[in-house]
Amino acid sequence: MNSFDPYISVTDITSAEQVQQLLKVVKSDTAHKTRHLLGVGVMMSYKTLHGLPTKWANAFPPKEVIANIFLDDPFVCNVLHYADYDNVTTIEDYREAISWGGKHLNAIQLDMVWPDINDIRQAFKRYTTIRHKIILQVGARAMEEAGNDPDIVAEKLVEYYQANCLDAVLFDKSMGQGKGMDAELLITYCKALRKRLSDKCVGMIAAGGLGPTTINLLNPFKREGLHTDISICAQVRLRPSRNALDPIDIGMTIDYWKEAKRFFSGA
Repeated sequence: MNSFDPYISVTDITSAEQVQQLLKVVKSDTAHKTRHLLGVGVMMSYKTLHGLPTKWANAFPPKEVIANIFLDDPFVCNVLHYADYDNVTTIEDYREAISWGGKHLNAIQLDMVWPDINDIRQAFKRYTTIRHKIILQVGARAMEEAGNDPDIVAEKLVEYYQANCLDAVLFDKSMGQGKGMDAELLITYCKALRKRLSDKCVGMIAAGGLGPTTINLLNPFKREGLHTDISICAQVRLRPSRNALDPIDIGMTIDYWKEAKRFFSGA
C-alpha cells in the first residue's frame, strides 16, 4: 500500500476558481509549517451520476465539469466524494465515476455503508498507470451495523486493507449535517485500527462540525499525539447558513484553512 499524505480538506468545491483562490492562500501562508495538503473535495452521488432526481442536483457540480475542477498541483489532493447509502452501485458505476474525475483525480471517497469489497477490487483493477487512493467513510450507519464497536469496525477495515481496497478511512458521525464531533469517541476507533495496522499504512480522517471557529474540537487528538498524521474534512460549517444546499463561503473556508494549519503546526 502507498502511504497516505495527510490533508486539510474542503468538501463541496464546485469550481476551479474556488480552488485557485484557496491555493493562493495555501501557498502564501508560510507562518505555520505543516505537511498537510489542501484536500479538494467534490461531491457526486449515484443519482447525479445517472441523472436521477435528487435534492442535491443543484448543489453538486455536473459530472461533466468535475475533471476541470481538479487541478494539477503538488499542494492539493483531489478527492471525488461518491455517495450511495443504498449500496446499489455496480462495478461499472465505480468505473464511470472514476472516469469523470479526469486525469488529476488522486482519490475517491466512498460515502457508503460497507460496500462490497470484491466490487471495489474489480472496479479499480483496470487503473494501473495511476493508483487512485481509496477512502472509506465510516459514518453513523456503518458504526451501527458494526454494533458501535470500535474493534469490530477495525476488523472490517482490515479486510478492506488486505484486499488492497483501503488507503484511508474517514470517521464521521455527522455525515454532512454539521454536528460537532465527539473526538474522544472517534479516537477509540482510530486506536482500534492502529492496534491492528500499527505501521500507519492507512490514513485516518476526522470530520464532524469542523469550521473556522470549531477547530478546538480536535484538541483531544493533540493530547493523544495523533494530530501530526490525521487528516480533517469540513463541509457544512463552511457556509453561514449551515445548509449543505448552499454554496460554501470562500472567506469562511480560508479562515478554516488558516486555523487548521495553525493547529497542525503546533502553534
